[in-house]
Amino acid sequence: MIACLVRSPLKEQANVIVSTDRDFLQLVTHSDLLLIPKQGARAELLYDRDKVVSEFGLAPEKLNQYKALCGDKSDNLPGVPRVPKKVFVDLINTFHDVERIFASSLPNLTVKQCAQIRDSEAQVKLNLHLVTLRSDLTFEYLPELTPDVTEELLARHGISTALASSVRPKSG
Repeated sequence: MIACLVRSPLKEQANVIVSTDRDFLQLVTHSDLLLIPKQGARAELLYDRDKVVSEFGLAPEKLNQYKALCGDKSDNLPGVPRVPKKVFVDLINTFHDVERIFASSLPNLTVKQCAQIRDSEAQVKLNLHLVTLRSDLTFEYLPELTPDVTEELLARHGISTALASSVRPKSG
């Protein structure tokens, strides 16, 4: 539902998604941010597009491809075993998606890495289907969320209202 909102009725404005679910990283753009609230000793994290690229070496819209290959323990999805994550980043940056990766000759990989990837093809394609956030649904009703209402909601949950002000669209 959040992907649908950010990609359709709310796409013309700046949005802050507040969640501990890192699956939402694939929705981050220059105007759509992900705020992961403080948890225990872990500090609050704010992801913009540059921070996602810096941390993962991939654009946010490619993170579903990455998770499909790596798997996700929190979602109980097995990935390709015994292949370093850096290899997946390089493959995605070269071939752009898992379909093209599997259609390639997997250059510059060891024989074992190629075999591991080829043997995991069905699981990777299933993973991709499961981890890709859908944004093709429509809504009949969407309440008006003004910056003031959004700021109030964030404040109720102890999230900095300075952040809400920094992403508020300019009027006019």
